[in-house]
Amino acid sequence: MNIASKKTLIVLIIVLVLITIYYPSISRKKSSEYDEAKLKISEFIKLHYSDVLILDDVSYNSKQSSYIGRVSEVNDRTNKSFVEYFPYSGYIYNDYHYRTITKIEDKLRIVLETLITTSSHISEDILQIDPIIEVPLFKYTMADEFDPDIPIQLRLRIKSEYADIDKFSRDTYKILNSLYSSSLKFKTIEIYSLIPNDGNKSYYFIAEDNEKDYSLESVEELAFIRFGEKW
Repeated sequence: MNIASKKTLIVLIIVLVLITIYYPSISRKKSSEYDEAKLKISEFIKLHYSDVLILDDVSYNSKQSSYIGRVSEVNDRTNKSFVEYFPYSGYIYNDYHYRTITKIEDKLRIVLETLITTSSHISEDILQIDPIIEVPLFKYTMADEFDPDIPIQLRLRIKSEYADIDKFSRDTYKILNSLYSSSLKFKTIEIYSLIPNDGNKSYYFIAEDNEKDYSLESVEELAFIRFGEKW
């Protein structure tokens, strides 16, 4: 055996010895960390979602050095999400809450679209409805319908090429009447439409006071051309 081969053999022996010594310790540490993560995730679910969620499994996420607990709803196992535990900080990311907000906003979008198109006769094809709501933690599930007590921040784009701001104001007035005829609560309502051939300008209206008796004249007075913002 030449010198190079001997050196290679020695290195391999050292590596094998190190693996033999340290691998069981690392494995025990990972196993202990996994048990801790599973316990923390289970406790979180029991505390906040005891009648709502089932913990399906827990797995290690090497990219984030975290543990992901996959969950599903008790009453509808197709509604799935996850809870992520970060052992070094103890932080728990609640993806289920985020998905709950998304689901409820999607349901609200349908309610708003139906309300507007039915009352104003404006086609749903030209409406881009973007509601934002603040959903309290641990109060709602993905299966819940929208709660009308939750205030709404609404941004609505009318995808129509208006010849002038007066025509935009008339449709805005119709939309406001549709929205305020409901029992929904609005923090703000933004309505806009891009001006043809100039994506840097838009016809724009904002209601911030939950006023429910806008006249056409007041809408025409408050609507304006907004400059310098890309939508």
